[in-house]
Amino acid sequence: MLGVHVNSVIRLEQEGLPVAQPGAGGKASLYDPAAIVAWWLARHRARGGSGDGLDPAAERARRDKAQANLAEQMHATRAGELIPRSELERILSPVVTAIRAKLLAGPRAWAPVLANIAASHGVAGIERELATRIRDVLTALSGLTGAPRRRKGKTA
Repeated sequence: MLGVHVNSVIRLEQEGLPVAQPGAGGKASLYDPAAIVAWWLARHRARGGSGDGLDPAAERARRDKAQANLAEQMHATRAGELIPRSELERILSPVVTAIRAKLLAGPRAWAPVLANIAASHGVAGIERELATRIRDVLTALSGLTGAPRRRKGKTA
């Protein structure tokens, strides 16, 4: 029920864990779950707990971690390392649209040329032509960017 090691149960018994029927002769002790819960809550309250199941130290640690994460995000934003999602979407939307258009235009534009190359140069010719056309598309797309340029020498 407690999900702890046997030695922890022995220690808890020494600290007052209620035992319904003590074990003897190699038999395990029997416990009343309701009595254990009542004892556990009373013990928790006596140690400064609120009884709501929250551990004040753990809650402080969680809060401190969240505050540290927020401070790191604010620093990264001021340093130009983070941008808002809406700005990223605004920047990437035309790039993604251009990539999509180039990729979708390829098969229709390339098919007749590839058919002729297949007849005259076979698979190797098709491979060379596709590699050339794909490089051309990637080169054309490499100039697309809406991202702001990082300013040299500027720090937050």
